[in-house]
Amino acid sequence: MISFGCVARPEGETWRDATPALGVGTSGTGEVLAAAVGGVGARSHGRTRAACCATLTHRVAATRLARRTATGGYLARERADEPSRPLAALTGAT
Repeated sequence: MISFGCVARPEGETWRDATPALGVGTSGTGEVLAAAVGGVGARSHGRTRAACCATLTHRVAATRLARRTATGGYLARERADEPSRPLAALTGAT
């Protein structure tokens, strides 16, 4: 389960990014996050790792876009390409 920067496993383990994230509450961003989890999941070993990496990159991407445009003043479709940049930084890909 992923909610507000927190990933939780059914067994009770949780991981949380307490850094404020801008713009993640705009319409359609949940779909962007779901796609990121699926994409990272296809490349990683484990659902939990995929959820954590996707959540972090989703939040970083939203904040980066908000700083370039306007806080919360953009659409989810404008975010579709954004997660690839922080994900590459997180995983060391070039």
